[in-house]
Amino acid sequence: MLKVLIVEDEMFVRIGFKNSVNWEKFGMMVCADVSNGQEAWEIYLKMKPDIIITDLNMPVMSGMELIEQIRQIDNKTRIVILSCLEEFSLVQKAMRYGVSNYILKLTMEPEEIDEVLVKVSEEYKSHMRLQETKGVIHNPDTLKENIINNFLFYPLYSEQEFTNLVLKQKLRLSPENLIVSVMEINNFGLTRSKFKDSKGELIRYTILNVLNEMLIEWNRGEVFAEKEDRYVFLFSFIDVNSQKEIRETLLALMDHIRRVLNRYFNVSVTFGISRKGNRYGDLKALLSEAAEAVSWKFFLGTERSLFKEEYRWDNFHLQSQEKMEKLLTRWGNVLPDKHAERKAIVQSFFDSDVKDPKLWIQLFVRLLLIDYNPLLSIEAKALDTVSLAAEQVSQCETLEDCIQTVYRLLASIEQWNQTSRQLSKEVGKAIKYILAHYRESCSISELADTLQVSPNYLSSLFRKETALTFTDYLTQVRIDKAKELLLSTQLKSYEIAELTGFSDDSYFSRTFKNKTGVRPNEFRKMKVHEERGRDNAPFVAKD
Repeated sequence: MLKVLIVEDEMFVRIGFKNSVNWEKFGMMVCADVSNGQEAWEIYLKMKPDIIITDLNMPVMSGMELIEQIRQIDNKTRIVILSCLEEFSLVQKAMRYGVSNYILKLTMEPEEIDEVLVKVSEEYKSHMRLQETKGVIHNPDTLKENIINNFLFYPLYSEQEFTNLVLKQKLRLSPENLIVSVMEINNFGLTRSKFKDSKGELIRYTILNVLNEMLIEWNRGEVFAEKEDRYVFLFSFIDVNSQKEIRETLLALMDHIRRVLNRYFNVSVTFGISRKGNRYGDLKALLSEAAEAVSWKFFLGTERSLFKEEYRWDNFHLQSQEKMEKLLTRWGNVLPDKHAERKAIVQSFFDSDVKDPKLWIQLFVRLLLIDYNPLLSIEAKALDTVSLAAEQVSQCETLEDCIQTVYRLLASIEQWNQTSRQLSKEVGKAIKYILAHYRESCSISELADTLQVSPNYLSSLFRKETALTFTDYLTQVRIDKAKELLLSTQLKSYEIAELTGFSDDSYFSRTFKNKTGVRPNEFRKMKVHEERGRDNAPFVAKD
């Protein structure tokens, strides 16, 4: 069993996290849980845990200080960060110390935690196997890939040992004019569904074979799969003299790869390209540069070749800020009530200098949920609801896609506002009453008494103007609110039923399935799996 140490100063978060995970399922056991870095350091020296899950901001000794101390003597122990979105600048710094992953406290779903723990466990076991074998394998088809992986990701070879292996295995590499490129498949969830390959192994095998064939044809470089949707190229240009020629050769090769993958597999890709290095020892830094460059597709657009040396983060970060300010102005004009709150959230986000596209998408979802309005759902055929917009944003590949999704939503809300202004005074008051009291027992008779009209008159008028009965409208509002809670909280089904006005969990579950086709828990799992398909693993761009 792998020993896990949990470090978190908030007692309820620590105990809740410890008790909410079925550790045995992952071959793990919690050996200790402590409230600060100093206590964790003492436990680490005494018990040598295999995995440490730690907060960053803690008294006595911070999580950052703990990580730094451990990494001075040990790079075997896997480390996962528990963090808030506001701490992301610290998360970026911590990632430089070989942190395996991170979990956002405010948004962590059980499935997300499971995925992180599975990956950390596999990473630890893989690291131990490689240490035991020193990377020696007997399958010639994977020998090249393992040599490169062992040098780039694990401290198994010195630079001289790697040089000797490159020569021995006749890899198409030389330490002169080294460049690393990272190729990322766009909209990978669609690619996986087309291949009908839930695990990604078929995709990896097929694309890797095609890429190797093209490199053989060009007699240049080596390639390996870092993840199912990401491939790393190592190039050397000992035969090319000028930087201009190197760039033109790279662009020609990448255009060729892009055309082949698009023609035969209907796959689109984006490339990130590092600057130039002149020794194998530069490869790790060059890989980091290429990974950062390919992540810029979120800001600059997909299906491009993005050279690290040609773009500055400050420039397109400023452009992104200007776009967001323009969007917020429009947002405030349409929905003024929460304008100050939205501006404060966005300003805090920009102050943190966040580069991770996944966190930008989470920002948009957070902003959208501020304005969640079940009222829009009655015009589902004509209007985008806020919840639907949040789902659409989670599938976006670029910042521009996210922004345009919100603009479309705001246009829909404006249209709805114009329509809703045509409602009679009685129906308008009825809708406001429902939105204020949907958690309670609501009846049209009580509402009619409040409005001093007959129930039959109000019922007829309501149906005429909304195309729904009072009961159907109330139920739809409750279902839409339940959807929001299922996607944005970890509340149990019975708790959500109580918060949304259903008499009991069984009735809530039946009604939810009648309206959506699935039970509440199935709806939550379905949305989580869809997100996993779109974004199989979080990526944090390096500074």
